[in-house]
Amino acid sequence: MTFFFPVNDFSDRFIVSLTGLLVEAAFFMQTSSSIPQTAYIKMIDIWFMFCIVYFFLLMTALLLINKCLEMAKQEDKSLEEVTLEPRAMTSRGCCHFVKGVISLPMPKRPGEWNAAAVRLNRICWAFFPLLTLVFLISYFSYARILSQVKPMVLE
Repeated sequence: MTFFFPVNDFSDRFIVSLTGLLVEAAFFMQTSSSIPQTAYIKMIDIWFMFCIVYFFLLMTALLLINKCLEMAKQEDKSLEEVTLEPRAMTSRGCCHFVKGVISLPMPKRPGEWNAAAVRLNRICWAFFPLLTLVFLISYFSYARILSQVKPMVLE
């Protein structure tokens, strides 16, 4: 649900996701300490590992969206504050400009980074629910297969 928060509200988005990750890790530790230890991986371990990796991927996506927004702010700042002189044309046709000693690439269109942040956020709207759906289908299919396999009995 954090992808439905306003795109520029990074702190709330990230704090909610981080809180979810910490709660999930606490559930994992509590559950692991209350069930018997085995040499093999249990289904509950798979569930919790997926949830922890899921939250990690979610927070990584939020960081990428925030990076795009930060780049947009830098772009806006450089366009407003500095008069830049063209230095050279690159093979892609994008000019490099000189600001003192530092050469920085300018985007081809204004607002490109903002558009990238919004696009990435919309991709996440679809990606994370689909990832959840694929996991749930495969997880419960595997659990059903395991429940139908007769345990080996040592005689």
